[in-house]
Amino acid sequence: MRFLREQQNLNQVERWKLERHPLDVRQAVLERYAHEGPEAIASVPGEQERLKWVGLYPQRQGGDAFMVRIKVPGGHLTAEQARTIGELATTHARGPEPSPVFGQGFLDLTTRQDIQLHWIRIGEVPELWRRLEAVGITTTQACGDSARNVLCCPVSGLDADEVLDAYPVARAISDFFTGNREYANLPRKFKMSVTGCREDCAKAEINDVGLWPARQADGTVGFNLLVGGGLSDGPRMASDVDVFLRPEQTVECTRAIAQLFGELGDRENRWTCRMRYLVQELGPEGFREELQRRVAFPLTPAGETLTRRHRGDHVGVHRQTQPGCTGQRSLLHLEMKPRYEPNHRTGKKREDHVQPQISAQRLAFKLQLPGQEAGCNRGQRCNRRHNRGVISGVQQGEVFSPDCQHIEYYADDNESDGKVYRCHMLRVLGEEG
Repeated sequence: MRFLREQQNLNQVERWKLERHPLDVRQAVLERYAHEGPEAIASVPGEQERLKWVGLYPQRQGGDAFMVRIKVPGGHLTAEQARTIGELATTHARGPEPSPVFGQGFLDLTTRQDIQLHWIRIGEVPELWRRLEAVGITTTQACGDSARNVLCCPVSGLDADEVLDAYPVARAISDFFTGNREYANLPRKFKMSVTGCREDCAKAEINDVGLWPARQADGTVGFNLLVGGGLSDGPRMASDVDVFLRPEQTVECTRAIAQLFGELGDRENRWTCRMRYLVQELGPEGFREELQRRVAFPLTPAGETLTRRHRGDHVGVHRQTQPGCTGQRSLLHLEMKPRYEPNHRTGKKREDHVQPQISAQRLAFKLQLPGQEAGCNRGQRCNRRHNRGVISGVQQGEVFSPDCQHIEYYADDNESDGKVYRCHMLRVLGEEG
């Protein structure tokens, strides 16, 4: 990828990325760091930064302690994937002493539909990767200056009121960028959101790229394109650039946007290098012109936007599109508590936005699926057997299991009998970095 922005001095992170491609750090973890420990990582300039491209962050506590971020495209997990992640958390996510709130073996469900494990030793990472990849999930590019996890409506394909099922689109975009070396060195993180529902639950307006449902005059449904949204320093609502995309055009369009960002984005100042600053600099019309130069098809003007704007979540009972499935319920009752953490730059304590957290010491749930008798205690096996066997979320703390007609909650302090899912100390957090 060419850097076309004139008269810029590359910052230190950019120079490290040019010295060695960040994705090459995976082999170094497998062949060296897992055996020699964090001291070997520290001996290589820029290596801690490159670790982000394989989903690893050194923890602030220092030493042999890493956070591992797992990508869950569109927020969809199969039963087997959820079970594997839970087993890894129970076995490996164990700090030097129990958390006074969460104990040991907990994990984070983030607002970008990722899952995070803490207190992972670098020597354990190859085994984590092996087990995750065996069930079809990855940590690759969960962090770093590249395309992050692609958000999607957690009830895609289920919501009876949605315009179109956007999950296949989100998955295709994720598959294109994950491991793609040509687009893995961008000026900064690159966040995308796709939804076909009318509620804007995937928050299109605060992502670098947002696709939400639209319809052309001839009745064709697809997506209108928004670009340049984001929060943190310099918050900005995304701009409508007057582009309509059919589902089959979305991968090529997001590829072209990544190319535009990579070529024209700021690689000098890390504080102003997010894509929203480039959109602000070019303006919506200028951005569209630059996009047309790079995309492989003529851009079509935007259609009628079909979103009702942001409602917040899909918690509650809703109709599904599938015959015989009369409702959709959130699985976990979450209690709202403030969470205090130090600011990573100033060290001062701050109160985050109130986040949902599971308040019981241990929760389990039983599922009654279509065709099951009332009171069936075979939720785990039945969820694998019936329909999609999918757990989906997270946007505002909700977790869904599709195709359910009844859900029973209960607290259980006994050891698992292997017949129900257990959710041990989940917490829902925003992502940093």
